[in-house]
Amino acid sequence: MGETRWGRTFFWLASVGGAVVVGVLLVLLLVPIAIPLVVPILFAGLGGLVVLLVRLMAQPMRRPAARRRLSTRWLVLALGVLAALDLSALVISIRHEDSPGSEWVRAGSVSDLQHEQVVYLSGAKVFVVDAPSGPLALSAIDPHLGERILFCRSSGWFEDPQHGSKYDGLGYYALGPSPRGMDRVGVRVVDGDVWVDPVRVTIGPPRGAEKVEPPLGPFCNRGEGNIPGFTS
Repeated sequence: MGETRWGRTFFWLASVGGAVVVGVLLVLLLVPIAIPLVVPILFAGLGGLVVLLVRLMAQPMRRPAARRRLSTRWLVLALGVLAALDLSALVISIRHEDSPGSEWVRAGSVSDLQHEQVVYLSGAKVFVVDAPSGPLALSAIDPHLGERILFCRSSGWFEDPQHGSKYDGLGYYALGPSPRGMDRVGVRVVDGDVWVDPVRVTIGPPRGAEKVEPPLGPFCNRGEGNIPGFTS
């Protein structure tokens, strides 16, 4: 009876602890922004579970030697599972430790950006451009009256279809009532991935700050595009 009770105790402790840790690890894999908050909780929970197991093992056990050996094997198994999961959590946290922070949004890899040239992040309302000097992040909110800016594929320019403001491929002011170029958003490259910080916005360059590159082709018609952020 004692053997069964102790065996079940260790089994359920290992199973529940393992299930919780696996769930947290999945969150870390799917939601990188949760890492700064979840990793300390994860390690604290694992530490508490290990302490609980050690205390249970340290309690006097008036059992035959065979039963005590069985309980020890269960303990070793449980600690082994927890150690493996703990190591996995450590590897994941180290792998993501270079992520800029919880407010940053991943825009994709550098190679993806070079292939697409312009990427739109609908949740952040930010365009990421493969500029000659490196990734450039531009706010999709027009500086004039806060209208939505679209990227025109045919011209290679950014446009406010509501009021007619236009900006070249790097967000510099070209035409229309806007008082300046498109606002800049914080951007960083980490391990080949491009990250943007929608909260870190700086005022766009004033009119005439740079020579505007001519459009690649005709401007787009006024109105919404078929793909979010784009029109043709």
